[in-house]
Amino acid sequence: MQTARKNRMKVANKILKDAIVGIIFGVGATLVLFSYTGTHEAGHCVACWLQGGSVTAVNLAVASAAVNCTTNTAIFNAAGTFVSVAVWVVGTAIFTINGWSAFRALRWAWMEWSILVLAESAIWAAAPGHHSAWLNNIDENWFLLHVAITRRLLIAGCWTLFATLLIGVWIPVALTSFRRSPNL
Repeated sequence: MQTARKNRMKVANKILKDAIVGIIFGVGATLVLFSYTGTHEAGHCVACWLQGGSVTAVNLAVASAAVNCTTNTAIFNAAGTFVSVAVWVVGTAIFTINGWSAFRALRWAWMEWSILVLAESAIWAAAPGHHSAWLNNIDENWFLLHVAITRRLLIAGCWTLFATLLIGVWIPVALTSFRRSPNL
C-alpha cells in the first residue's frame, strides 16, 4: 500500500516538474520572439535616425511589427534583418569562443533565434512580388523599390545567405555544442 502511494507521488512530482519546465520554456520562447522582433525593429529605427529621418510610429506586435520613418530608403528597409543577423552572428561567436557550458541555459534561446533568422532570410528569398499575405515581406518589397538589382539577384543572394548560415554556421555549431554536454 505504501509503495503504491510512493509511486503515485513520484508520478505526480514528475508531471509537476515537466509542467514547470514546459511553462519556463514557453515563457522563454515568447521572450525570445519578442526580443527578436524588438531587435529587428530597433535596426529600422537606428537606420532611420542615422539617415537624418524621424521615427513617426513603432508597432511591436509580432505578426505586424513595423516602423514608420520619414526617410524610406533601401538601408532603412534592410536594417532590421541586418541587425537580427548581426546579433545572431555575434551571439554565436561569443558562445562558441567561450564554450557552451557557460551558456547552457541560453542554448534553446540561441536555437530559437537561429530559426527566426533562417526563416527571415528564407522569406526574403521566397517573397519577392509574392501576393500571399504571410509572404508579403514589406521590408523586401520597399528595398527592391530603392535599389538597382533584380528580384532574381535578391532571391539568389537571400538563398545564398540562408544556405551559408544553415550549413556553414548553424548545423556545425548546434551539433558540436549539444554533443559536448548531454546535460541540457
